[in-house]
Amino acid sequence: MRPDALSLDLFGTIVFFDIDRLPRRIVAGEQKIVTVAGIDELLANAAPESTLDGFLDALFHSSTEIAREKASDRREVPTQERFRRALVASGAQIAQAGATAAIMAERHMAALADAVVCPPDRPHVLAQLAARHPLALVSNFDHGPTAHALLARFSLTSYFRAIVVSADVGVLKPAVEIFDVACARLATDPARCVHVGDSREADVLGATAAGMTAVWIGEGEAAPAAGCIADLRELPEWLAARYA
Repeated sequence: MRPDALSLDLFGTIVFFDIDRLPRRIVAGEQKIVTVAGIDELLANAAPESTLDGFLDALFHSSTEIAREKASDRREVPTQERFRRALVASGAQIAQAGATAAIMAERHMAALADAVVCPPDRPHVLAQLAARHPLALVSNFDHGPTAHALLARFSLTSYFRAIVVSADVGVLKPAVEIFDVACARLATDPARCVHVGDSREADVLGATAAGMTAVWIGEGEAAPAAGCIADLRELPEWLAARYA
């Protein structure tokens, strides 16, 4: 039965991170990715006893801790919280840590956004899909404004009837709830919706658990996905063959 709607992942499916575009600098004799512009001044004001190397180590540990929390309860944690915890661990006062973390998060996200690339065929592919199916975007991302801004930058927003970002709704794929939100906004039953993404756990297992049909962007055995494609541009042909 032809699906009533489609749901698409964002990063790794529609757009991609080019890590070579991320800013780098030498820290303690090693080249490291440092995404927060003006970080030395921010640290000097908020945690003057901390070194940049020490702060980056604290940030790594806070990121790891938050990743474990998210894997356990499927609740999104805003990117600002990673910086806040690292600042507190580096000696910042609670109030100062919160204010500085907000600035760091905004600058970090600006650097990440500058590293995102969009294949030139994406508007055409989305136009093809949207001409036959209402589209939803379902993305795991810890800063909603950046996800929305990227869609606008690449002129992709108008193709989607619903845009569901984990930071906006508080839950992460593979939690069933985030797929339920997308289907509700599309006014369709999950059983009549196909979800497409590049993560086996978040996209394939999550969508399948929600009662949707999953298509995996990857290589190798796709189960429990209904199919496997190498790139989003192959989806119109896959759908045509599957639901002919």
